[in-house]
Amino acid sequence: MSLVATSWIFRSGPPGRYGAPDAGLIGYYLDGRRSVVDLDGLTNTFDFASKLRRGTSIFELERAEGVRYLVARRLPGTPDAPNCATILWSSDPVPYGGGFDQPFITRIPIRVFDLGSCSSR
Repeated sequence: MSLVATSWIFRSGPPGRYGAPDAGLIGYYLDGRRSVVDLDGLTNTFDFASKLRRGTSIFELERAEGVRYLVARRLPGTPDAPNCATILWSSDPVPYGGGFDQPFITRIPIRVFDLGSCSSR
């Protein structure tokens, strides 16, 4: 995730638990300042990764982990950034992709979503 997003969270982000795929930099820079949950399952418990493999939605995992704020390259209305989420902050579009699992490059902003107004599904 972007250091720009991390800087915004550090300076202006509300208190609460943040969740992000690829949360390494966010977790490192916000250590002791904000609670951060890695939502890609790579550094979480086996149970978390197992739920991902079984098809548990990211939104359900976010809720189960107590995540209030999602930091991600997501378009509003996607399953893990539902329409009920409020965008608190957004960057300019940044290039993303070009790897093995995403051979094309897209330009999507990094956003901080507030999931507080979303009810559990």
